[in-house]
Amino acid sequence: MKVHFSRLDEASGYCGKCLKQVPVGRPGIRHGPHLILTLLTGFWAIFWIRDARRPRPWQCLECGAEVYKIMSDPFAKGEQR
Repeated sequence: MKVHFSRLDEASGYCGKCLKQVPVGRPGIRHGPHLILTLLTGFWAIFWIRDARRPRPWQCLECGAEVYKIMSDPFAKGEQR
């Protein structure tokens, strides 16, 4: 199952369901409509700020599972500090 968003913030993260490093994404904020409505009404800025501050969870773009932290593969072998 592939997950697609109309506007997307992308990163790389470790998916606990796929058990590998995968591209992850979350829906982005469309600032254009908010700007237009704020200029027309004035009070729309309240909703724009609320929308910008709400949590937008990251999701695996391969399986759709929610990724809680953007991190590297915890099982990868490498140098430890």
